[in-house]
Amino acid sequence: MVNKSFGTPALNEEKSKIHMTSLRMLGYLVSYQNLKAERLQALFDLPIPSSSKELKRVCGMFAYYVKWIPNFSQKATPLLQASDFPIGPEAERAYCFYRVKE
Repeated sequence: MVNKSFGTPALNEEKSKIHMTSLRMLGYLVSYQNLKAERLQALFDLPIPSSSKELKRVCGMFAYYVKWIPNFSQKATPLLQASDFPIGPEAERAYCFYRVKE
C-alpha cells in the first residue's frame, strides 16, 4: 500500500509488530543471535520403535530432517541395522535412537 499524497509506503498498524524480541516464521523461532527450528519438535516426541514398520517410519522422519541432525550417518548406523524387536531402553540401538534425537 502506498500513500499517494507523499509517495511513501503506509504501515498497516494491525499487522505491524514493533519492539519484539523474537519472531515465529516458517517453523523457526528467530531472536537476537538465536535461530531455533521448532519443526524438529516432532522428532523429540517420537517413541522408541517397537516393530520393523515403525522403525522404517522413524528412519524416514530422520532422513527428512537429516539437514538439522549433525553426524546423522554415524549416529544412526546401529539403528538402521536393527532386525530384532522390541528395542529395549537399555540396548545400544535405543542409545543411538536418543543420540539421533538430541
